[in-house]
Amino acid sequence: MRVVEIHQQPSEEVVEIVCDRCGAKENTKDMTGTDVASFQHTFGYLSKRDTDKINFDLCENCLIEILDKSGVKYSYIEYGSCYEPGDKDIEDGG
Repeated sequence: MRVVEIHQQPSEEVVEIVCDRCGAKENTKDMTGTDVASFQHTFGYLSKRDTDKINFDLCENCLIEILDKSGVKYSYIEYGSCYEPGDKDIEDGG
């Protein structure tokens, strides 16, 4: 006969994501609050931040504001349901 003890490993669950710019919150359990985008980047070898790893979260409003003000050129991977092909807003990257 074998006597077995079952040990549960502690687990983590993300219950809230907070925008690192403005503090807006998204509750991940019931999907309330604002949409938050998460970013992660590892800087290259011999760069100014030699292999540093960073991550940050931005709410949708902050992300749109940064994209609009910075002049960053970006491409749409997929168009959301609120746009129609040919809309000026999406043709010029924002």
